[in-house]
Amino acid sequence: MILHRDVSAGNILLDERGNGYLADVGLARAAEATAGGNQHAPAPRSAGTPFRPRRPDAASALHYLHTLSPMILHRDVSAGNILLDERGNGYLADVGLARAAEATAGGNQQVSHLSTQRLFGKLGYMDPIISQSGQASVLTDGYALGITLLVALTGRGAVGLLDECDDALEEPDTAEGSIAAADAGWSAAQAEELARLVVGLALVRKKRRMPLAEALPRLEALVEAAGEVEETARAEERLCDVC
Repeated sequence: MILHRDVSAGNILLDERGNGYLADVGLARAAEATAGGNQHAPAPRSAGTPFRPRRPDAASALHYLHTLSPMILHRDVSAGNILLDERGNGYLADVGLARAAEATAGGNQQVSHLSTQRLFGKLGYMDPIISQSGQASVLTDGYALGITLLVALTGRGAVGLLDECDDALEEPDTAEGSIAAADAGWSAAQAEELARLVVGLALVRKKRRMPLAEALPRLEALVEAAGEVEETARAEERLCDVC
């Protein structure tokens, strides 16, 4: 018998079609028989590093939540809530703070945001708009996804990371090396393009921000291009081995 030992809303993952999966088996263990015939289980866990996902599945899952009726806002997107399987596919996790959006004031009743009287989310990932307006929206989810992409790209902490990458883009001559971590799997050009995409998701003025729906096709194209470059390099290595 296998005991999961950590079932919670945070460990139910959503794919891009909204299907739910039981996740985070870091504490799962085979049960042991006790002297009295009962079964129990023991201990430890794991962490993450810079990476390049094979497909932007987590971003697609977030966009899917935004297209539902009523719209669902995740409100806690972060690097710790993107889980990777052994093939490099990403899953959006921890829907414990997810809520349905509200209709705006006025006659059209367009669902667009969720009002809150308390701050939520993780330091570095929380959009300043939330503290300024008390509202979560697709834009604030997009902001958090953008920071998550930067963390995956650079391998650095989220706090202050957006400003660091923005500065590196504005003044590349003063930047220390590539924006991407050496083991993240992105070329310098791809890293720069991804960083610019994130900056578009996180502009201070929300009216100028790029919507996630617009950013997603560009992200998909970037990930696909990076995968093709990697596959070409591997093919050349195999050819060299044959020679």
